[in-house]
Order: sequence, then structure tokens, then C-alpha cells
Amino acid sequence: MGGIMEPWASLVSAGIFMMAVTVAGVVSTRAFQKSREESFRRNLRLMGYSKREIDRAVEEQG
Repeated sequence: MGGIMEPWASLVSAGIFMMAVTVAGVVSTRAFQKSREESFRRNLRLMGYSKREIDRAVEEQG
């Protein structure tokens, strides 16, 4: 009976691993986008743009 369960156990653990990798990828992508947006805002602020202009530029960037 243990021999029959082993393939299922490896399949389940592989599925859990893939879900964890996907979640980690989504979290790191969001963190990267947020840091990129913050540096974009900081650069525009240093160039002397107003907050309203910066907000509009960030929205256009997506």
C-alpha cells in the first residue's frame, strides 16, 4: 500500500512547491514594480515637478 501512495505524495508536494514558487514570484514582481515607481517619483521630484504632475506621469506609466 505504501508503494501506491508514494507517487501521489510526490505529486502533491510538487503541486505545493509550484504554488509557493508562483506566490513568491507574484510578491517579488509587485515589490519590484513598487520600488521602480518610488524611484520614478523621486527622480521627477528631484527634477522639480509638482506632486500633481508626478501623479499624472505615474498613471501614464502604468
